[in-house]
Amino acid sequence: ATSATPKVSETDATLRKIFAEADALVHCAAVPGPSAEATPTGHQREENAAAAFIGLETLSPLEVLQQNVLSATRVFAELSRTAKTPKRVVYSSSAFAMGYSHDALAWRPSKYPVTEADDPTPLETYGLSKDFGERAARLYCLANENVEVVALRFTNIIKRDKSADLPWPYDDRIPLAQWAWCHEDDVVDAHLKSLDAPTEALFGGDETPRFRALLVAAPSTRFAEPTADLLRRRFSGGEMMTWPETYETQPASIFDATQASTVLDWHPRDWRDVAPKEEEPQPSVEEKPSVRGSAAARACLEASSTRFFGLGGFQLDSGAALPDGARLAYTVVGSGPNIAVMPTSFGATHADVEYLARAVFGGSSENYSVYVFDMLGNGVSHSPSTTSDYPPVVTVADNVRAQRQALAEALGRDVSVSYAAGYSMGAMQAFEWARQDGVRSVIAICGASGCVDYNAVFLRALEKVLEPFVFEGRGTREDALAAFGAVYAGWGTGYPWYRDESWRDHGFDSLDDFLDRSYGGGFADDDPADLLAMVRTWRSTRPFDAETLRRIASRVLLMPCDSDTYFRLDDISARELAHLPEATLATIRSPWGHRAGDPWRPGMDTELAFIQDTARAFLDYREVA
Repeated sequence: ATSATPKVSETDATLRKIFAEADALVHCAAVPGPSAEATPTGHQREENAAAAFIGLETLSPLEVLQQNVLSATRVFAELSRTAKTPKRVVYSSSAFAMGYSHDALAWRPSKYPVTEADDPTPLETYGLSKDFGERAARLYCLANENVEVVALRFTNIIKRDKSADLPWPYDDRIPLAQWAWCHEDDVVDAHLKSLDAPTEALFGGDETPRFRALLVAAPSTRFAEPTADLLRRRFSGGEMMTWPETYETQPASIFDATQASTVLDWHPRDWRDVAPKEEEPQPSVEEKPSVRGSAAARACLEASSTRFFGLGGFQLDSGAALPDGARLAYTVVGSGPNIAVMPTSFGATHADVEYLARAVFGGSSENYSVYVFDMLGNGVSHSPSTTSDYPPVVTVADNVRAQRQALAEALGRDVSVSYAAGYSMGAMQAFEWARQDGVRSVIAICGASGCVDYNAVFLRALEKVLEPFVFEGRGTREDALAAFGAVYAGWGTGYPWYRDESWRDHGFDSLDDFLDRSYGGGFADDDPADLLAMVRTWRSTRPFDAETLRRIASRVLLMPCDSDTYFRLDDISARELAHLPEATLATIRSPWGHRAGDPWRPGMDTELAFIQDTARAFLDYREVA
């Protein structure tokens, strides 16, 4: 998709010329995926969970719908009007039309596997656009019997160089439709075979319309566990669902691609058919201190919406300089005149933070341009997983100076940043923006200007967990991350969460189930060296002293959670609130603890609404240019 659209008459003339010369066409134009902005059916953070694994689009949901529907309908309409001899179109549809959503729990089929006999139930505008495109194709096939359309509902593609990463560790955040996958070469092969398949095999003799939709998917899910086990885990036991016996023992796909295999003589790859690699010796830290980076970070590195600023030679507070090839990654939400920054939090990528940027700044592209910067060490910007020469400590101040340089290059030296916002470590960076740059307003969500000693004790424990594996190669990556998650669980949610057994209200069967799935599973795909780098950045940042706070002229909105054990309400009240010249305190009342400031999970609508309403009221739209 491009921002400039040719005039209709020019486009139609081009299409007529193409159709006159071609015997068949493959239509795969326009927007290739869902908008990063959740539609009303989806929880906001679930969109970012999806973004962690696929590249979501910066276009609005309406723009995705408009561009895809218009492009497809124009092709089918023009072909129907002009085709004098048989013409076949292979339409790149999507399995996302069956029910992909930004909310991982929204699509819940009662019968598995899903087949072509099941009606599409789109839950966001990309899937809706593909469903509409198929309906338009059927309509125009009825209008002209010379038009044939094969719609391929292919699943999320795994690139050739990433296929060896399968199977993935299971993650509760991955939407059900994305459990399915297909190798990129198999998707291309399905399109080519659809061009050549006999008409009778595809459409059955003289029957009209000559339209056929086919599901295109690998035979397996992208996980190793039996599909039935995962369905029970995802949907609280899987009551009122039916599936074949193979689901009990095999990671069989949720989509049945038998029709495509039969009609097209198409036989997709399956990760189970690949012989397992021989165990390789554990690399030493001198060779490479990281395993591979998280899947979320890799997805952001490959996303077309990710921007990069070169940091080769950048001077750190320690006196060291970053090597050639070092980069700062970021994305931009909105295109308004008011410049805002929203750095990432611990363990997050910019894709994880986009939903919060929209919640805080109103989701409007007319008022704000929000630069969401990836913190150094997070696997997207310069990190241990992207280099063998990552410095021992990178400070929050280092991060903000790098962000300022990136903005200066992108927007010009005289650019004025009006707003800095962030959650957790993102809030620490927002405070540093206020100290270095004097932004107009700061929004600190479950965060403070630095790390107090009580918080540092927790962080030192995390360092002790990771250092033996990262620096000495002792143990396994899996064991290191499991121990990391176990320590984290005691601090991430507040004491009331455990005292009141709040986890029972959110789909967990027992305390161990919550610990294993929410914290063990939450870190299972992360890179230990990246985590250690971010822990060290966090622990190195001490709170601003009273004099520094008094010199900050920014309006500051403080939004701690009353059960947060990292950035405690009483500490923030005694330090930041007491000494900042213009500070407002708005306390999040929640048992979720520190997690309350990142309310993407199902059941956190109250926390999300509070943050959104409080932030927008604080911003005061009368100030907007």
